[in-house]
Amino acid sequence: MGQRKISNDEAMPMILAACPSFGETWMKHLIWWVPDVPSVGMSVSEFSGYIADEAASMSSTELARIFDVIEQLVANGSTDVATAATTQFLENLQNIASNGGLDFSIVVPYLGTESRAYCIAWDKFCGAKSPGL
Repeated sequence: MGQRKISNDEAMPMILAACPSFGETWMKHLIWWVPDVPSVGMSVSEFSGYIADEAASMSSTELARIFDVIEQLVANGSTDVATAATTQFLENLQNIASNGGLDFSIVVPYLGTESRAYCIAWDKFCGAKSPGL
């Protein structure tokens, strides 16, 4: 039997465990959505903006924890979770970096195998070159 996939309900708790400093921003995000509940994609997108803003001041230990979780989501997430981790986290970071909002080379050392491969493929698709890849 195949490995159990990480569900939508598991993704954000994993992210919050890896990056407790995101908690306050996460709560504001949830409140903004009331009475609805944001999709995993919208929530991961919010997290990407937080990382773009904070990555330069984060410790290597925290970045390693965060990108380890992202790699787990990419490699072992349900279709929704893996799509959120790739298109709404990794792509967002690359797009923010291409507009000068993030030095992408800060996060490159922390990309897992699947995440790095995805970012390289996204660069190729876009005709771009993210610094550090």
